[in-house]
Amino acid sequence: RAAEEIAEMFGYLDPDNKQFYDENLVRYIYRVNHLSEKISRRASLKYHNKKIVCNNKITDFMQWLGCDIVAEYGKPENMSSAQMLRLSKKIKDTDTKYVIDNLQTGTSIGETLANDLKMQHVVISNFPLDYSYIQTLKDNILKIDKALQ
Repeated sequence: RAAEEIAEMFGYLDPDNKQFYDENLVRYIYRVNHLSEKISRRASLKYHNKKIVCNNKITDFMQWLGCDIVAEYGKPENMSSAQMLRLSKKIKDTDTKYVIDNLQTGTSIGETLANDLKMQHVVISNFPLDYSYIQTLKDNILKIDKALQ
């Protein structure tokens, strides 16, 4: 969606090159969709029913990959001690082995859970790094692959 808005804005500001921006948008959307389909096919086999706990900003992404979300949490500054204890108990009760953090909202909850409960900890980004959404998506999948083997 952001790419569409950017192409539209450039087309508005530079109408002589609107076709160029529109064509680049189509190529970009094709690349994103192609990668998404490839990830989706692999994920349905690889991550199906993997029990995880994750930050609430990446829950949809992790569900799309086929993971079983046992619990989710928000920002570290909004987490009380009582909430952390309940979360820890739920993880123990469900024998969850993986915690996936969102870089942009902080990693301290995931780090604490991973250390205290001997879980695999993965940090991914829900925002493009190095100016590339496609590369960020690839990097996220590589990190998840490595941890959820």
